[in-house]
Amino acid sequence: MRSVCAVVLIVMLSGACSKAPPALPGWLGYAPKDNSFFCHAPGDWRVLEDQGGAHKVSFFGPAAGPAPYSESIAVYRHQKGGAFATPQDYARAQAVSGAAIPAPGLKLGPIQALEFRSERSSRSGLTRSRSVLFPAEDGFFALVHTAPSPAPPSGAAVFDELLKSFRIR
Repeated sequence: MRSVCAVVLIVMLSGACSKAPPALPGWLGYAPKDNSFFCHAPGDWRVLEDQGGAHKVSFFGPAAGPAPYSESIAVYRHQKGGAFATPQDYARAQAVSGAAIPAPGLKLGPIQALEFRSERSSRSGLTRSRSVLFPAEDGFFALVHTAPSPAPPSGAAVFDELLKSFRIR
């Protein structure tokens, strides 16, 4: 694992040529080995890469506070022909579990995203997730923030910044 500070992401489809905003102080740029996207991330958040399948990367943080590294922000790349052909297929699969709570659509620049939230109980308590799905030429990206409930507000703010800097390449 390598350490990365806060996470900032903004979306750019290959047809939309916009630059990522400058990194916040203490944040670092991140791109996976296949260079399929770019984002900024907090330097003190841990990074776990190449977990197989659609999973591209997970960021774990915050490093300090009452529950260090209890939150995660994961980026998945689902390609056509895979388990989920469209963002709507992915959202429907999540809804089947009965946990998905639809949220209004999210628009970042020219990109229309599909957003939903969910809550699940586990042995360690209630976990909340927020998923934002962005279409790409040959599939879509799913960005998922997961945190224990109640979650500290810092992780949600980091996820929002990540969404702002996320660029599809």
